[in-house]
Amino acid sequence: MARTLRAPRPESLAKLRERQLIESSKRYWVGKRVELHPATDAWMMGDRYGDVVDIMRNGNFKIRMDKSNKIRTVPPALFMGID
Repeated sequence: MARTLRAPRPESLAKLRERQLIESSKRYWVGKRVELHPATDAWMMGDRYGDVVDIMRNGNFKIRMDKSNKIRTVPPALFMGID
């Protein structure tokens, strides 16, 4: 008899998501300097650098941009840390 694939249990997905949040919060913290990804519209308009001001529960980060002084909500895949 062939085995059927089962969907992962919800608690295992929750644990995976929690691990991802912990990992991203170790790389980025409040006050960390970051640069947006070149594929974002803000980067193309010259609003490239900023500081992390908040880490949200869903894993996104709030970043205060240098040029426009706006606070943007960005997922961790769309920015990188700079020194």
